[in-house]
Amino acid sequence: MTNKVTIQNQSMAIKEYRGQRVVTFSDIDGVHQRPSGTAKRNFGKNKAHFIEGTDFYEITSKDVGTKFVPTYGFDKKAPKGILLTESGYLLLVKSFTDELSWKVQRELVNSYFSVKGGGVEHIRLTTFVKRIFKSVSRTRKSERRNSFGKFPRKRTPNISKSFTHVLRAF
Repeated sequence: MTNKVTIQNQSMAIKEYRGQRVVTFSDIDGVHQRPSGTAKRNFGKNKAHFIEGTDFYEITSKDVGTKFVPTYGFDKKAPKGILLTESGYLLLVKSFTDELSWKVQRELVNSYFSVKGGGVEHIRLTTFVKRIFKSVSRTRKSERRNSFGKFPRKRTPNISKSFTHVLRAF
């Protein structure tokens, strides 16, 4: 897997937080070829419309440890940093209406935020599959009880071991 992506001839480092791709204000200013600080200013003006945990994450070096500077590109003296999710990015740049911005938005949404074989989709699928197997396991367990509420001496195969093999396929 590559650590960079090229959007409209601008190289951008791939950043992930909590299983989803995110961008910083610096990334947005860079790929949209805007003066430094434009994205941060627009975010500040419209912050009331953004939902923390859905549209953005406000992180500190305590949240991500040593990744704060090298991975996310924040200044080592900065007390915190903002990471925008796909929805936060789209809300922020809806005021950018020049031709380049339309192209950049399409590329970021179609290639950067659309992660195949990992990321949020993988986490959701894995969680869904786990819930199904837990439900099946509980059902099988209750079916094994005899009329007196006790387990028979003969045991059936352990479904959780089978489930482990299924998860390894992901």
